[in-house]
Amino acid sequence: MQKVGVSRKQNELLEAIKSRDYDQIFLIGALGTSKTYGMALAFISLAYQYPNSYIPIGRKTLAEAKVGTLFSFLEVFDRLGYEDENNVPT
Repeated sequence: MQKVGVSRKQNELLEAIKSRDYDQIFLIGALGTSKTYGMALAFISLAYQYPNSYIPIGRKTLAEAKVGTLFSFLEVFDRLGYEDENNVPT
C-alpha cells in the first residue's frame, strides 16, 4: 500500500465533511488542482464509514467520467490498499 498524499486543501475538504457543519460542499478550481482526487478520497472514506450507502457521482460527459473521475477513484483505492472485489483494505 502506498502512502495517501493529501494536500492542505484536500485536508480542509475532509475536515469540512467530518465537521458536519455544511450540507453542501462545492469543489471549484483550476484544472489539475486535484479536486477529483480529493473528492474520491472523501467519498471512499464516507462509503467505508457508512456501508451500503449510496453516493451518486456525476460529470458533464461520460468521457470526463472515464478519463478523470474513474482514474482518480482507482488511484485512491490503490493507495488505500483496496485490492479485492469486496472492497476490503488489505
